[in-house]
Amino acid sequence: MNLADAVMSKITSASHLVDESSNSPTIDFSNIYMDEVGGVKKACIYGLGSQVVFYENIGSSSASTSQPQDCSFDARVKEYVQEMKEEMKHQMREEMGEELCEEIKNEMQLEMQEQVDKILQERLPILIAGLPKPPLDTLPAGTPPTGTPH
Repeated sequence: MNLADAVMSKITSASHLVDESSNSPTIDFSNIYMDEVGGVKKACIYGLGSQVVFYENIGSSSASTSQPQDCSFDARVKEYVQEMKEEMKHQMREEMGEELCEEIKNEMQLEMQEQVDKILQERLPILIAGLPKPPLDTLPAGTPPTGTPH
């Protein structure tokens, strides 16, 4: 039987005992694992590798009186997730603000160009009509003078 099967077998047995008892004790998964792997040896816990820092009190005399490490680990994970959410919100707000600013800038430029075009279309004929007529002697040869009947 491998380690995982042995641990699962003990957890299953402990679960049945909890179900049969009238009070509701909790199952200490950490202690079941520690019993199966033989406890702490040379400041190491078999199978945890670099994750051992999250279980630093397991196997020590204070482990039974301190808060379970899973709760502490969960709290740290929740705190980290919350920090990441806040950072992502801030980053998204900045990006959305920049995009909105660029979009408003483009819309304003387009609107200004449309207004300039409209003003030019309305006023250009008036401006052209108000220009003085060139003298007849400056007209190119073969060009009929404007405003005179043929």
